[in-house]
Amino acid sequence: MTLVANAAGIGFALLLNRTSLSFRMMRTLAFLPQVLSGVIVGFVWRYVLAQDGILNELLVHISLITMLKLYDIIVALTSGGPANSTQSTALYIIKLAFTDDRFGYASAVAMLLLVVSAVVALSVTGLLRRREVDL
Repeated sequence: MTLVANAAGIGFALLLNRTSLSFRMMRTLAFLPQVLSGVIVGFVWRYVLAQDGILNELLVHISLITMLKLYDIIVALTSGGPANSTQSTALYIIKLAFTDDRFGYASAVAMLLLVVSAVVALSVTGLLRRREVDL
């Protein structure tokens, strides 16, 4: 079976190995599905993973990429906002430790933030590695 497939492939290659315009067009049409599918997948993933792509927009919408780590912008603009409406986890940890003097509880929340961040990072890395192998 392998011998037949190889012989057919070589025969097809020799048939398309001509310099006329019609054979160049047939070569292009024959290899277009092979090349185009990878290009399309690349463009789709570039769109999904771009800074303003679908994935980042989704994560921004649910406030997950910024909620976990944002501190400086919130403090400079609103200090947590009216009724803590713009309070992030990092700001909450800082307020617990240095405003309320609850260092132990702040450390526990910080460890929980570390675990959540690690789980999210490892999940995304695993998903991207699995997709990379599939491509």
